[in-house]
Amino acid sequence: MSLALLGFAVAPYMISNFAMAGEVVVPERVGTAMTLLAGATGIGYALGSTLVRTA
Repeated sequence: MSLALLGFAVAPYMISNFAMAGEVVVPERVGTAMTLLAGATGIGYALGSTLVRTA
C-alpha cells in the first residue's frame, strides 16, 4: 500500500520533468535529453534501493 502512495507522489514529478525536457530542449537533442533522464531515473532507483537495504 505504501508503495502505491509513493508512486502517486513521484509519478507527477517525473512526468513533469520529461514534459519540460521535451519543451525546453532543442528538437535535435530531445532523444538525448530523454535518454539522460531515463538513465538518471535508473541510477536513482539503484541508489535508493542500496540505501534502504543498508539502513
